[in-house]
Amino acid sequence: MSCDSKDHSKHLCALKAQGLDDCIKTLSDNPVVECRNCGAKANHSNNVCAAQTIETEEINTREIPGDGVCGGY
Repeated sequence: MSCDSKDHSKHLCALKAQGLDDCIKTLSDNPVVECRNCGAKANHSNNVCAAQTIETEEINTREIPGDGVCGGY
């Protein structure tokens, strides 16, 4: 799929093609969106062609023991 955004030069795939790995690290160190086209993960939707929210895994928790100390056995 192609991107017709006028800001495509700011997208991670375009930055990768230019070899700007340090810039990519900065723009993807705390990702909240991913590109539906290439799967790149970014901190902001402006840095991918077709943004979708990243699905987060549900954290498994266990009950706190009767003594009220988490992890106590």
